[in-house]
Amino acid sequence: PEASRTRSTPRWVIPALAVVAGASILSLGLVLALWPPWRTPPTASPLRLDTRLGPDLAFDVGALNYGPAAILSPDGTHLAFVARAQGEASRIYVRPLDRLEARPLPDTEGAQSPFFSPDGQWIAFATDRDGNVELYKVRPDGTELTRLSNHDRFDCRPRWSRDGEWILFTSNRTGNHDLFLIRSDGSELRQLTTHTAMDDHAAWAPD
Repeated sequence: PEASRTRSTPRWVIPALAVVAGASILSLGLVLALWPPWRTPPTASPLRLDTRLGPDLAFDVGALNYGPAAILSPDGTHLAFVARAQGEASRIYVRPLDRLEARPLPDTEGAQSPFFSPDGQWIAFATDRDGNVELYKVRPDGTELTRLSNHDRFDCRPRWSRDGEWILFTSNRTGNHDLFLIRSDGSELRQLTTHTAMDDHAAWAPD
């Protein structure tokens, strides 16, 4: 009978198998480290906002006819809102979200539609403080009050552009409610619409 022959395993096979096994174990370890099946997905912490204005303040409900009466700063740390103290005219108040004390901004009587600039450094608003509804801006600390428009008709509902360069607003200065643009420094007035219907309550697109 022929002698049985035994095939020997090539020398390179065993090291190669060891490398493959090691790589597989390492890959599995990385997967378990990054996406462990036993890990519980994190839950978002709820944001609790105390909306109490104080014992002597109340929202100016009438201001809601002209736009939002309250708005958050872009960084989410401050709230600007239109309210009135007992026996006083409505005005803009600014309150840090981590405190209950609201600070009135001087010379903003009759304010409506407050709107923060994208960098949070200004608040645009409309007011009839000088006898007609015009556009103004003011620092959140109440300084540098600046008049932006000057016309004998209504200019209202300002909306800041995302780059902070322009303010979109509604005006009936042409006899009809149309949309206009003005630079944030009050220059370069531009009319956007001329429709016979009312063009109002506009907003910038996200892009």
